[in-house]
Parts: sequence; structure tokens; C-alpha cells
Amino acid sequence: MKDEVIISLGAFLLSTLTLLYTLWLNGRMNKNNAIFHNLTTIIGVEAKIAEVPTALKFHNLDPDQLEKIGLKPEEFAYLLTSFTAGGIYYKTFYPDDDAPFAEGSYRYIMCTSEATRKAWPILKNFITDTNYRKKIEKTVALGCAPTE
Repeated sequence: MKDEVIISLGAFLLSTLTLLYTLWLNGRMNKNNAIFHNLTTIIGVEAKIAEVPTALKFHNLDPDQLEKIGLKPEEFAYLLTSFTAGGIYYKTFYPDDDAPFAEGSYRYIMCTSEATRKAWPILKNFITDTNYRKKIEKTVALGCAPTE
């Protein structure tokens, strides 16, 4: 009978731990889903800047700034939504990484382009100060470095 009690207690303990882990995991999944849906909604709103560039004033930016740097609202909206979408990935999988993007990678090429470097002073107002933003800033700075 003693063995049955030990096995029963072990099974009960394992079941309880499994239940607690499942509840914890479910909470994390719900949180991640909420963040994902919020960010995808934000991306949709940011894309509207292409149609309503005057909305930049809600971010204390003058829509004429885009014209001054030679960007159309559609191009700015493209960059903004691309960086926001990239932020979802990098903040989720590489939250501590603030090193520049790998040379030749999609983001490296984008960040070091002249158009992105010109847009960066405006774009950075839309990206929270995180390691992802530092990663972008470091890569943008590489585009300013003289080439041999």
C-alpha cells in the first residue's frame, strides 16, 4: 500500500505542476498574441501615412520634412512599416542584440542606403529606444563611413 501512496502522490504532484505550467504558458501566449495583434494594427495605421502625410503632425513632425529630404509619403510609410515589422521579430527573438546588422543582409542594405540615412532622423521618432533601435542606428552610421 505504501508504494501506491507514493505513486499517487507523485502523479498528483506531476499533474499539479503540469497544470501550473500550462496556465503560465497560456498566459504568455495570450500576452504574445495581444502584442502581435497590437503591432500589426500599428503597422496598418503607420501605412496610412502614405495616404495622409499630414498625420505626421500628431508626432510633432512637419510633413514638409519628407519633401525636404526627398522622400514621398509612400516611401516613408514603407520604411516605417518595414522597421516596425522588423522590430516585432528582433524584439522577440534577439532582444539583447544591439550590434549592427550583418553586412550584406536585407536590413544592412536598407539601413546603409542614402535614402534611409536621410529618413532616419524622422523615422527614429517612431521607434522606441530599445536595442533594436540601437542596432538600426549603428548600421545607419556604417552607411556614413567612408568606403575604400
